[in-house]
Amino acid sequence: MSHIGDAGSARRLLDDLPDALVVHRDGRIVFVNQRALELLRYERLDELVGRSPLDLVHPDEHPLVMERMRRSAEGGGPEPLVEERLVRRDGTVLCMDVIAVPVRFEGSRATMALARDSSERRRLQARGALADRMASVGRLAAGVAHGINNPLAYVLANTEYALEELQRLPFPEGKAPPVLDDVLRALQQAREGGLRIRDLVADLATFSRSDERPSGPVDVKRILDSVLSLAGNEIRHRARLVKDYGGIPLVQADESRLAHAFMNLLVNAAHAIPEGAAESNEIRVSTFTDDFGGAVVEVRDTGAGMPPEAVGSVFDPF
Repeated sequence: MSHIGDAGSARRLLDDLPDALVVHRDGRIVFVNQRALELLRYERLDELVGRSPLDLVHPDEHPLVMERMRRSAEGGGPEPLVEERLVRRDGTVLCMDVIAVPVRFEGSRATMALARDSSERRRLQARGALADRMASVGRLAAGVAHGINNPLAYVLANTEYALEELQRLPFPEGKAPPVLDDVLRALQQAREGGLRIRDLVADLATFSRSDERPSGPVDVKRILDSVLSLAGNEIRHRARLVKDYGGIPLVQADESRLAHAFMNLLVNAAHAIPEGAAESNEIRVSTFTDDFGGAVVEVRDTGAGMPPEAVGSVFDPF
């Protein structure tokens, strides 16, 4: 069991901790450090000393905290980290990771609770989950591209062969039957469709490249065109697409990451506009070089815009 004395130097040390600290004994607070006062928006120690620790906890958390306090009072060991909602002086709620350990404070047994803002832990967990999802999407895209490319190669090769052979056929008096023109036209359209699929698969492959792929000089406008090709179905029913490309330098970047960022911006722009009024709305993609020689990409739309709380997630997939 740790010992906390009543010397001024010890209390100053506790006040310097980066985590909030609350010491309670027999169901009453006996000490809080400066960080706890700041987080809970109190000004003086005497505003909290003597009160129940439950006064600082959201009512929904009371059963959990009371059980932890009971075990501590009965001589239990350290309580594991849990997330608790604490209530500030102004009534706002703060999510904190809290651990509790038995200590001796001013000569008597007490419990010391240490609390840290849980938002950073949540952010790291969310980033880890997002990385896992993006890796899964990349593997799926690679599998789809590979699965399409093989049969597509046969389709294009055979279409090309049929076109060449039909055009070589000899006909009496050099006159081909009228139906041949229709067949040739159908085969040519099939070839064009196959080539379009091949281009889409190539665009899809941009999203399946490994994150470990080294960055290098890339053509931003080429990546934009690939992304616009994939996002075309999302855009065409909602707005007119305007490409306003100015001259920009090559950039040192990872193609896949850039493609993800552009895709998110374009899909967000499209989703800000309801379907059915494509002629009345516009999504404009512009590129230009800034005063420092850097490449700039702008995506503008005539949609409803984003609420402030969504702005921070504009680059997040899903």
